[in-house]
Amino acid sequence: MKNLSIKNKSLTALFLILSLCFGVFFYLFSSYHTMKLEEFKRMNFEKTKNSYLKNIEIHLKKYYLKIAHEFVDDTILKAVFLKDRDLLLDLTKQKHETLKTVDDYVKQVHFHQSNGVTLLRLHQTDKFGDNIALIRDMPRTIHKEQKELFGFELGIHGLSYRVLIPLFYQNNYIGALEFGVSPQKILDIVSYILDIDGMLFLEGESIEKKSNIVQYESAKNKQLLDLMPKEKKYDEIQNQDIYKGNNLYALYSFDIIGYDKKNIGKFVFFSDLSKDYQSYLSYSKKMFFYFILSLIITIIIINYTFNIFIKTLENAYNKIKRYADLINKNVIISSTDLDGKITFVSDALIETCGYSKDELLGQNHNIMKHPDTKKEIHDNLWKTITEDKIYNGEIKNRKKDGGCFWVKVSVSTDYNEEGEKIGYTAIKENITDKKIIEEISITDGLTNIYNRRHFNEVFPKLINSTRRKGELISFLLMDIDHFKQYNDNYGHQMGDNVLISFALCLKNSIKRADDYAFRLGGEEFGIIFKCETKEKAIEFADRLRQNIEDLQIIHDFNGASKFITASIGLVCKNANDISDMDEIYKEADDLLYKAKEEGRNRVVHNL
Repeated sequence: MKNLSIKNKSLTALFLILSLCFGVFFYLFSSYHTMKLEEFKRMNFEKTKNSYLKNIEIHLKKYYLKIAHEFVDDTILKAVFLKDRDLLLDLTKQKHETLKTVDDYVKQVHFHQSNGVTLLRLHQTDKFGDNIALIRDMPRTIHKEQKELFGFELGIHGLSYRVLIPLFYQNNYIGALEFGVSPQKILDIVSYILDIDGMLFLEGESIEKKSNIVQYESAKNKQLLDLMPKEKKYDEIQNQDIYKGNNLYALYSFDIIGYDKKNIGKFVFFSDLSKDYQSYLSYSKKMFFYFILSLIITIIIINYTFNIFIKTLENAYNKIKRYADLINKNVIISSTDLDGKITFVSDALIETCGYSKDELLGQNHNIMKHPDTKKEIHDNLWKTITEDKIYNGEIKNRKKDGGCFWVKVSVSTDYNEEGEKIGYTAIKENITDKKIIEEISITDGLTNIYNRRHFNEVFPKLINSTRRKGELISFLLMDIDHFKQYNDNYGHQMGDNVLISFALCLKNSIKRADDYAFRLGGEEFGIIFKCETKEKAIEFADRLRQNIEDLQIIHDFNGASKFITASIGLVCKNANDISDMDEIYKEADDLLYKAKEEGRNRVVHNL
């Protein structure tokens, strides 16, 4: 492929695409045909199953229970009661012959005595006196339960659908009448109604013979019998498709459950689907022919117009390449693998951060992580992108020379051609100038902590966010004790140094990302912080007060200590109990005033 011209490569690709399209179309066609065929087979199966079960219920169970009851009259019951076999034979012989004339499926008519001994077999009159209840469940059960029984059961002469009714004479149980019906009847009825072929496959021919055999069949197409070898184990026969040449047959198998709840064989029916299958094969051949013909025509037409087309593509490619170069030089882009190792950087990023491409590729993206970046921001970024979401935010990065640059970043997940996640790509906008201006606008110029403007912006937001979580929020309002006297006696330059040291002490005392320190004006400072309990809030406030005194900045004009100290008002409340910022500020201011009245260098709280 490398030595082929673009034209030949494109024609090859076109051939592959058209072949793929044909393959997809043929797959969809085959799938549709298969789906329709499966649906047709399912409907046939349900129709066969319903016919099979319905006809057992109607033409075996109900019909022969009715025949059995009609077969017996009072004279026959008396003969059974008297155990007079000759009389019973005279009374039933003609009935039996008439029944056989109209219903050749009745193979056994059997009178049982209440003790299980055979009184008369109309189908074999010379055989009597044996106790059939010793070897068969149904005769044994009817003598115990004395109620109608029906179901498939293997007997001495083979499998029959058996119907047994109890016989009573003068309210006393005297025995039972059994009809044995050939399973051939179900095969013939279902085959006739649905116009399909069927057979009965047994685990054993009879109680005494255990070979696997096809005992009955109802098949117009005798070749179907060859599709089911007689030596095949009956339990291996399942619903399946059978292909023979260009013919297709659906095999439906129904287990025959004997009266003893054991599987004794299967009814097997064949549905001829050859017409649909042959139509599918014929249509497939035509489709393939038309595909080859259309492919040849298409390639000829495309080859004729290809030179114009390829020129257009080359122009478009060159244009895209120019755009890509512009993006590479002007847009800050980086890509990493799933572990955060850098796999790609744009020239714009290299120019911004000061690293070379070789210094960045293969390194973890943390190489540009600035120490000021809070852990919560980094954790939130990774949590978002590992959940396959897009992260948007503003992040402070470190340059190679130790400087910093701010970016507005959007990080999304990368996938390979198989749809597998392979890494992440970050597109960034340099917002360093904007962040510098923002920082200046919210930072106190002397102490380098947040100013009153930022306090007014962030405090209401913190109250609202804490209110949603139902958490405690704490606010410290503090004044440097006798700071005017310090300025008057030590000078304003020394006073400024005190303010700077005081602010640094506050900044170093807070640890959480959502704790803030502010210079609110003059020598007045504030801290907003969160804590789990009110006791911990008091403990933090008192520790902060001690940290300030531990600065050991001499203040000979401070009546509360020989060092710089602070009076502190502490308010700690559940955010749901705060109506607005002004309320909590006023309460803290009142507590601060009280701290001054009580001697300064102390914490007064609302708890």
